Amino acid sequence: MDIGVIGGEAVLTAVETAVSAALSGAAGEVGEEPSRGCWGCYRYRKLRINGRLPGRLLPRIFVPGSSEASRSLVDRIGHVTLTHPEPVDRFAENFAAARKASGLEMGIRVGLIARRTAEEAWAAALENHRVDRAARLRTLLKRESESDWNRRLARLASEADVHDGVYWTGLYSAGRTGAPLLVGSYDQVTEYLERYISLGVTKLLLTKVDTEEEFRHARTVLTRLDK
Repeated sequence: MDIGVIGGEAVLTAVETAVSAALSGAAGEVGEEPSRGCWGCYRYRKLRINGRLPGRLLPRIFVPGSSEASRSLVDRIGHVTLTHPEPVDRFAENFAAARKASGLEMGIRVGLIARRTAEEAWAAALENHRVDRAARLRTLLKRESESDWNRRLARLASEADVHDGVYWTGLYSAGRTGAPLLVGSYDQVTEYLERYISLGVTKLLLTKVDTEEEFRHARTVLTRLDK
């Protein structure tokens, strides 16, 4: 089982307490006395956690975010650190370099629009794509967001819609997703993902793959990655 954690700094602190207690109980580290607690959203009294799970069944904790608060939390309780990645060279410098020494797994969340040729992929990506003035103004405002990854993506989107010929911020600028998309031929998208993998990425979370057709195209890329 995998557990994902998301929220602001205060929420992350509460979650750390709750998750740590739950994992301790699952590992058999809680005594016989019933537990009692209150962390804003959840209340319990006389809760007993007496079971001991084998190590292979203990959940792994996925913690998203690139802020200092998120990095600190994943160092204390997490197993996988997740982010919406920047273009691969910036990702290597700003995220991967800092996380490699931690010994944690790294994961990224991206969308994929892949086709037999780059021209077909971009035609699919730009079909019905519109970014009006209001959307561009919202993107500019996000450059001052409290969210670290939101600031990074907004600045990237303000610089250009396309980076490295594959990394696309168009749907982010349009307010249709919070993650970048990789757009191109099967070979281009596969090769770009392989660059992330070479930096230590072991988990890939896909977004905007929400039709049967897109699943088929994404599967072609993922099959190539498995090779």
